[in-house]
Amino acid sequence: MHTGRITQHGKQRVKRFQIFCHILDAEMKDVTHAGVALKTKREEKEAVSDEDEQLFRRNGLLRQSRAIWRPRTAIAKNPLS
Repeated sequence: MHTGRITQHGKQRVKRFQIFCHILDAEMKDVTHAGVALKTKREEKEAVSDEDEQLFRRNGLLRQSRAIWRPRTAIAKNPLS
């Protein structure tokens, strides 16, 4: 039966993992500072035509908030950018 307590061995494993994460973070910062970056292929962005913008508004995909048009749909952000 599991009592919810962490054994001494479990504490050691957690500590080793914390050290690993700290070292990995430091290494990632070092290589980023050195100019090494992940190469990602990004699609070329193009402007939305006036016709498409009107279509989006008619279909409720855009809303006006404080005189700024904002999309109602969720936008996924790239965590690596």
